[in-house]
Amino acid sequence: MPRKPRNHMEGTIYHVLNRGNNKDNIFIDKKDYHVFLKFLWEQKEKNNISILCYTLMPNHFHFLVKVSAIPLGKFMHGLQSNYAHYFNMRHNKVGSLFQDRYKAFHVEENQYLLQLIRYIHLNPMRAGLVEFLRDYPWTSHHDILQLKSNLIDLSVVVDLFETPERMLRTYQQLVDIKNDTLSSPPYTLPLPTLEHLLRTVSDHLNVSPKSILSDSRIKNAVSGRQLFCQLAYEEFHYTRNELSGFLDISLSGISRYLDTKNKSNDKTKELASIVKRMLNS
Repeated sequence: MPRKPRNHMEGTIYHVLNRGNNKDNIFIDKKDYHVFLKFLWEQKEKNNISILCYTLMPNHFHFLVKVSAIPLGKFMHGLQSNYAHYFNMRHNKVGSLFQDRYKAFHVEENQYLLQLIRYIHLNPMRAGLVEFLRDYPWTSHHDILQLKSNLIDLSVVVDLFETPERMLRTYQQLVDIKNDTLSSPPYTLPLPTLEHLLRTVSDHLNVSPKSILSDSRIKNAVSGRQLFCQLAYEEFHYTRNELSGFLDISLSGISRYLDTKNKSNDKTKELASIVKRMLNS
């Protein structure tokens, strides 16, 4: 059965990651890293996608992207299929290089972006690959410090500040290695997609996603929309505009679901815990 396409919203920022099949290495030597970055640049240009930061690890990768009118899936398909073909040919391998299609978590820009860049860049230190971040060549950490890059779009990050100089000072404080315990990420978790939350609510209430997305007034469908809105808004900080677009409901309708007196606080907390455990697994 073919997979359903992911929901697409132009201008959305995603934390994208994938790892090698069976956790095997996807980069063997320097040439592999360079070729992957070449394909990353080509697909960025082809699909008009902004790369905000990246880290390549021996058996997985992380990056932040801001999508255009072209869906993220098209960009990722081009990147992973081109690289997998190159890798298997060069290293005489067969079969799937990557563990899965990929994971993509929506990022609420103002709240998580800088902390997420920090978390992504510090991965090599967490893994014990280097003692100092400056010694690891396969991240965009160096691009940000130099305020110059052919690959990442510094303007999106700089736009959060008044000047590039202020952005640089803040970033340097953010990755102050001397004071970093390198434990868990400083933000809560990468945000799950709205589809992910919809499926969680659907499973919990035993009501189909189609019913929740419809305008049905059946009690379970209404309860599902209410719980979905409260879970996405209160626990994972999606905006009312995003919920309105996803459910095709007016902003006043979204507000009614969020402002109802019969909020299911225990249920939203319970479902949020389930989602977070899944993201951590």
